[in-house]
Amino acid sequence: TRLHLHARRIIIPHPDKGVIDVTAPMPPHMRQSWNLIGFDDASAED
Repeated sequence: TRLHLHARRIIIPHPDKGVIDVTAPMPPHMRQSWNLIGFDDASAED
């Protein structure tokens, strides 16, 4: 069983300067579940 927890984007302050900005795509098993129940997985990219 796979969990359906996902942080698409995380932005945290960098200790020295600026920020660390990490973006991750939705995992395939989550995308498949979203499509199955009728959600538009493309909207997850916004």
